Amino acid sequence: LMALEEIEIENFVGSDHEVDLLKLLFRSVPVMKRVTAKPCPNIVPSFRACKEFCKYSGDICL
Repeated sequence: LMALEEIEIENFVGSDHEVDLLKLLFRSVPVMKRVTAKPCPNIVPSFRACKEFCKYSGDICL
C-alpha cells in the first residue's frame, strides 16, 4: 500500500463508503500520483463527494 501510485475507481457514485475509502487512501499513501474516479453511467456524483475528493487529494486534484 505504501508504494501505490495510481488508483482507478469505476462506477463511482460518491456514497459515504466510497468517500471514506478515498480519504483513507489519500492519508495513507504518500507517493500517490494519480486517482481516476469514473462516474457510474446515468448517475452524477454528489457535490459533497466531489468536494471531499478535492479536499483530501491535495495537489492531486485538478
